[in-house]
Amino acid sequence: MNVTNKNIMISSCDTKFFKYAIPMYTSFKKFNKNTAMYFGNVNCTTEQLQSLKDLGVIIVNTEKVKLIKQNILSYCFLDLLLYDFLKEVKFDKVMWIDTDTLILKRIENLFSYEEDFIGHPGRNKEGAIMLDDNFPYIGFGLWVTSSKQWLKTLSDNFMTYEDRLAEGVLMRKLLKESDLKVKQLDPSIWNFSRDLVKEALLDEKGLYYKVYPATIGFSRLNNNTRGDSEGIRKWYNLNMVNQ
Repeated sequence: MNVTNKNIMISSCDTKFFKYAIPMYTSFKKFNKNTAMYFGNVNCTTEQLQSLKDLGVIIVNTEKVKLIKQNILSYCFLDLLLYDFLKEVKFDKVMWIDTDTLILKRIENLFSYEEDFIGHPGRNKEGAIMLDDNFPYIGFGLWVTSSKQWLKTLSDNFMTYEDRLAEGVLMRKLLKESDLKVKQLDPSIWNFSRDLVKEALLDEKGLYYKVYPATIGFSRLNNNTRGDSEGIRKWYNLNMVNQ
């Protein structure tokens, strides 16, 4: 079965982190009406997958996810398998979004850029935009590409990196080695001033947020736990912008 959509968005997670999926897809759908939504299934239950289908999300699968568990890789590596998840999907551009993200406004305009790869910038602890050997430091929580060859390169290399907890390091390496035209999004729009959001970094439960004008990413606490879905929805409802 071949499915055709001009521009698509996809995320992926296992059943443990599925509590983030419904808030993410719901918030994306609220502001982005012209993008087909996909979900790369790992081991989610029938009930979980049906809740996504009820939102209009298309479920895709690949046997390659089994290699992650077999080789003790983190499920953070799922964005390296988009080529495999989307083998039967015809599209022009694809947007990856980490599942533990909330969308605060329309971001479909990212598909309009001419560059081969679009990503938001990364900052260091002082809030300065980082470079990686004079190459723009790209964050991989949200990115867009039109290059199916790039997706294949990720798939071909996802088992080769020694640090099995930091897939972003591998992705930056492969991006630097590619011939893709890369656009680092305007940091004034797609990143935050730490001076402006110090009070917003922690909610009443002590959950730390990475805050972007367009998105909110839920970071791990010191004990490597994340917020519960009820807390996420509550914060989202209280702080939604651009209604």
